[in-house]
Amino acid sequence: MNGSDHLTKEFFRRILDADNVKSLYLSNGCSGGDNFSSKVYRAVVNYKKDKTKDTASFIVKCISYEGEKAFLETMDIYNTEISFYTEMIPKMELVLKDKIAPAFYYSSEDPVRTIVFEDLVEKGYEIADRLKGLNFEQSKLVIKKLARFHASSAIVAEMNPELIEKYKTHMFHNLVDHIVVVEEMFLKNFDYLIELVDGWEDFDAISLKLKKFKENFMFYAQKVTTRDLHGFNVINHGDCWVNNFMFKRDGGKFVDALFIDLQMCYFGSPGLDINYFLTTSVQLDVLQTKRYDLIHLYYNELKSVLEMNNYRNPPSYEDIKRTLYRTEFYAIWALECAFPLISMDPSAPTTNSFDLLSDSTAVEDRRKIMFHSKRFMTTAKYLLDRWNELGVLD
Repeated sequence: MNGSDHLTKEFFRRILDADNVKSLYLSNGCSGGDNFSSKVYRAVVNYKKDKTKDTASFIVKCISYEGEKAFLETMDIYNTEISFYTEMIPKMELVLKDKIAPAFYYSSEDPVRTIVFEDLVEKGYEIADRLKGLNFEQSKLVIKKLARFHASSAIVAEMNPELIEKYKTHMFHNLVDHIVVVEEMFLKNFDYLIELVDGWEDFDAISLKLKKFKENFMFYAQKVTTRDLHGFNVINHGDCWVNNFMFKRDGGKFVDALFIDLQMCYFGSPGLDINYFLTTSVQLDVLQTKRYDLIHLYYNELKSVLEMNNYRNPPSYEDIKRTLYRTEFYAIWALECAFPLISMDPSAPTTNSFDLLSDSTAVEDRRKIMFHSKRFMTTAKYLLDRWNELGVLD
């Protein structure tokens, strides 16, 4: 079955509880290569209900587990997203009195795992340019919203500890069962990064450290996602990068950001989301000059929400800095695994798909493209130099 064959007039008639659907227009909901684990469609539906004609617009995500997508099935991304939308988000938004994600309308596993959401584009929201990354104005919006997301999840977890049981398994916890993913997506990417760094002037010492670091990759992956039982834990978004935020403008100024793709949520250190976001999503000049401004903004917003809701034992600013340092491996992993894809030119003759992992020649061809984008090269040099100075690679 084609991924969208089931998205018929009758499918949307049931969702809308309409008398009938006059017309249905389906289009791609994201650009090619911008979504890795699913097909996303935009559906515009003209329908009649109670003798009144109307139009509705939806975003539809269809998830198909095939080949190495068994890795995604182990992570249970479909049920994770549904449970987060139906159980966590209503409680988090009640705490915040604020919207953090699009509305959830419908889900079904037959014949294809399908989730139907509110179309934020119709509400004036837009995706940023992943090739450029976020400027300081956009980054401030996201980091403050992320702090509110984290704070509200911690408050809900304190009041309803049973709800977080579904978010206690990170993908790194299952890596030994998915050797192809580990080899092709993580370790061979690391090898390619090392080969690249070998050719850079004055990076000899860093190259040697990366080779030793790679030998302990699995150990670091497990360690960084092991929760500090005595520390501050939140539900992480889990895939906190440019295309998973949508921005709204008012008179040319960015005024709001909402999260999408909540399929990899994980209860653990907030440092995971923050490190991943800073590495993959902000423009290099922002990373170089405004990193600590963003961390301060995050902490102040987090503290404000926690204190307003009488949260017990909120973290100090020093606690947040320590957890960022403890989870810095997550930033290194983001640099070698996610960031090359994110910074890759969409016009490049390749695709983002788990099916690609079974074709070693295609994977190698893609690496040659994605590791040589200007944004990747300049950001990687800065970050590796910074991590070396901090002793993170030792």
